Parts: sequence; structure tokens; C-alpha cells
Amino acid sequence: MRQRENRKYQLVLEEKAKEQTQLLEGAWVGSIRALAETLEAKDAYTYSHSQRVVGLCLMTARKLGLNADQTGKLAVAAQLHDIGKIGVRDAVLNKPSALTPEEYQHILSHFVLGEKILRPMLREEDGLAMVKHHHERCDGRGFPDGLNRGQIPFGARILAVADAYDAMTSERPYRTALPHQEACARLQQAAGSQFDPQIVEAFLDCVNGNGNGQSHLE
Repeated sequence: MRQRENRKYQLVLEEKAKEQTQLLEGAWVGSIRALAETLEAKDAYTYSHSQRVVGLCLMTARKLGLNADQTGKLAVAAQLHDIGKIGVRDAVLNKPSALTPEEYQHILSHFVLGEKILRPMLREEDGLAMVKHHHERCDGRGFPDGLNRGQIPFGARILAVADAYDAMTSERPYRTALPHQEACARLQQAAGSQFDPQIVEAFLDCVNGNGNGQSHLE
């Protein structure tokens, strides 16, 4: 039952992401798609995860009142936030057991590598900063630069919440997926330390139906 419910959420999010492809139009759209397809060829999970994260980010951005330009930049960053995993060794990326300290440091390099891959193409500092800093924490204990809440780009804070939720509710070789309600509870518990409380509140309003009993993912 739990796996079916989580898969339902994932399918709906992937469909929402497809509906937003017009946000990715521009002179560099062919390169963006090529990068996304390269990532899909290496790791189908990471590609589909990114598609769902786009949908989650866009729902949250609308709830928070971001304008079209801000939302478009966030959509691109969400689509490509894990592009640096192209440089992560397959044995580490798909390891079914706990990572060693060296392996953990290796996988942490993906967001810095992602910014380097994208910089010659995007030349958009806002989007690049979202990719680089989506693993920062509001308490300053994140990566790669230990930024605190006020220093972390707003889009990166949205991306961090959406990324964490989808990761928790997805089945992986090294752990089972969490049910929706448990993932939401963990986001609430980490609000103020790992995540921006304002964004957690807006995100939970979106995925839980804004108090009207109907989830926006349905």
C-alpha cells in the first residue's frame, strides 16, 4: 500500500514537471536536454527524481508568490540540481549499503561539480547558486560552504526541501521509502535547523492540500 501511494505521488509529479517544459525554452534548451539525457543514461533514478523535484519546487514557488522569472530559474536548477552525479562513481552512486567516509565525501562533491559543468552554459548566477547550495543547512552545518539561513539563496532553500521529500519517499537499494506522512513529519522536525521554516510550511500546505483535505498532488 505504502509503495503504491508513493508511486502515485511520483507519477503525478513527473506529469507536472512535463507540463512545465515551456519554462526551459531558450537558446540553451538543446544543451539542457542533452545534459538531462546524459544523466538519465547514467542513472535513471536520479533523472526521474529530478523530474519530480521540478514539480514540487514549482508548486512551492507558486505558494510563496515567486514571479515568473524566479520560477523559471528554479525550474532549470531543479531539473539539473544533481547533474554533478555524472562525475560520481557508479559503485558509490548505487551502493546498497552504508557509505564509507571517503565515499560520502566523494558523493558530496556532486553539487560543486554540477555548478562547474553548468557555468559555461547557463551563465546565470542565481541558477548556478541554487545547484551549488541545495545541500546547505539553515544552521550553517551544510555543504559545501557552511552557509546559514540568510546566506543561502532562496531558491536553494526551496530546492532543499523538495529534494529531501522526494528522496525520503523514493525506494532506494539501501533503504525503503518512507510514507508521505512520515516524510512530512521529518521535514517539520528539521524546520529551523536543516530547512527554512517558511518554506517547509508552504511546501506542506501544497502537498497536504492547504488544509482543505485534498492534496495538490492528487
